[in-house]
Amino acid sequence: MPTVSVARDALFGALGRTYTDEEFDELCFSYGLELDGITTEVPPSLGSRARSGTTTDVAAPPPAEPVVMYKVEVPANRYDLLCLEGLSAALRVFIGADRCAPAYALSPDPAAGTAPPLTLTVSASANAIRPYIVAAVLRGVTLTADRYRSLIDTQDKLHATLCRRRSLVAIGTHDADTVRGPLRYGAEDPAAIRFVPLAGDDELDGHGVVALYERDAQLKKYTPLLAGAPAYPVVRDGTGAVLSLPPLINGDRTKVTLATTNILIECTATDLTKAGVVLNTLVACYARWAAVPFTIEPVTIEYEAFLPPTVVVEEAEDAASREGSPHTVVTPDLSQPTVDASVAYINAAVGVTLSAEAIVDLLVRMQVSATVSSAGGKGIVANGDGPDDGATVSVSVPINRSDIIHACDVMEDVAIAYGFDAIPEHPLTTATVAPPSSSSAAPLSWRASSRRSAKIATPQCRCDCLSWVTLCTWTRRPRRGRPTGGGW
Repeated sequence: MPTVSVARDALFGALGRTYTDEEFDELCFSYGLELDGITTEVPPSLGSRARSGTTTDVAAPPPAEPVVMYKVEVPANRYDLLCLEGLSAALRVFIGADRCAPAYALSPDPAAGTAPPLTLTVSASANAIRPYIVAAVLRGVTLTADRYRSLIDTQDKLHATLCRRRSLVAIGTHDADTVRGPLRYGAEDPAAIRFVPLAGDDELDGHGVVALYERDAQLKKYTPLLAGAPAYPVVRDGTGAVLSLPPLINGDRTKVTLATTNILIECTATDLTKAGVVLNTLVACYARWAAVPFTIEPVTIEYEAFLPPTVVVEEAEDAASREGSPHTVVTPDLSQPTVDASVAYINAAVGVTLSAEAIVDLLVRMQVSATVSSAGGKGIVANGDGPDDGATVSVSVPINRSDIIHACDVMEDVAIAYGFDAIPEHPLTTATVAPPSSSSAAPLSWRASSRRSAKIATPQCRCDCLSWVTLCTWTRRPRRGRPTGGGW
């Protein structure tokens, strides 16, 4: 599972209170996290690309002092916890410092009839290599050294996890004030793509950029995604200037600096769903920095090639029947899908007896809003005799909780908020009993007794681990463990 490094004092400042190491370890455990380590480190230098502006230079900050860092291990599907901002926001609601999760809004709002000021056109040529792109703008941001580091580190964490080393999604952040619309995204001849890469000195073409980063310790692992391709994906602005050569590097002209106040985020992808999750995760974490907190400026994406209705959300009832007509979508998508789970199922799975209202209150602690609906919801239903067991809880999935896709995810959040230590113990009501010995039951009976013997013998033989027969290849299985007459 991914590990997030956060400065202890900055985290406590965001939470509004301090903890001892033991208390914070207990808080992490209660939320389903693990405090994996405590170190003292000097924050990494921002580098010249963060300090130098496009028109003026910002003085380099003084050398940073060592700070205490918490290494927090988070679940692999909780991408919203990969940065200080997301982690502190979740814990603040969990401990009651905030009543609920923030409400995000688009400004201007296309639903009110106001079109976004920035448009991005996707050429049909992009379909051959990296067909999708989503984008958003954060306005009125005030960047500090710590915020800049958090923004870069979160991108790295997402690239390593959800983005699958940029093969599914690649993130680009730009100073929106250096960009002139409308933007255009497509695939071009590498020789025709010329720009100065981020923190670079010389202008290179597409082939030269790939050759340059094939020798880079950090970026060389991404060059195979482009090497040998007849055309490279490229994002340009209205003047033809290159913003990025995804999934490899951004252009130096639009780099984000400490003087940046408006941030353009673009995510190119081979998987449109993953791209939406990545963009929503980023804006959910960093929209709190905007001049109007939790507001995001949308971007209109116009596809020149027809996209199948199974790939993109249809913007009209007849979209599936239109051929050759471009799709137009607005990103980010802040809609909140609904997941239903019956009260009976939640009570039975967790092992508690809770009313529907109590379940709703517990879900609020997990940044999830929910309502109680009548029986017959779409979630899993289990028989039970607790209060409101015939009711269904309908959860509105927040934009940063892409991990909630099923009733079992709702149940897990209820269990965490209730407290695993507080769940009462119950005696087992079922048991597995082997049938009388027979030729068909003998292998199962033999394996059960062998496992019991192995569990006892392993420590006696001073062995550290044990490989079960069912997990071994055929050749590695002992002769006695090989079945006769067909195999397992």
